[in-house]
Amino acid sequence: MNLDPFVILTTLGGLALRTGVMTAFITVGVMGLLVGLIALATRRARGRWTDAEVECAGLESFTWNDPE
Repeated sequence: MNLDPFVILTTLGGLALRTGVMTAFITVGVMGLLVGLIALATRRARGRWTDAEVECAGLESFTWNDPE
């Protein structure tokens, strides 16, 4: 077993670098999934809100006393 400090630091540095890169990839992936799900939920909610606005616009134009 080689106990040279340079070899130990190089090995630990490589391990830390690989760990950091994997952590970054996992973090970016999870954040991407969260952003995608939030965007999908917002789009669906916005679609329902738009339908509600269209329905309300139709009700606003309705009157009981239309001149005939």
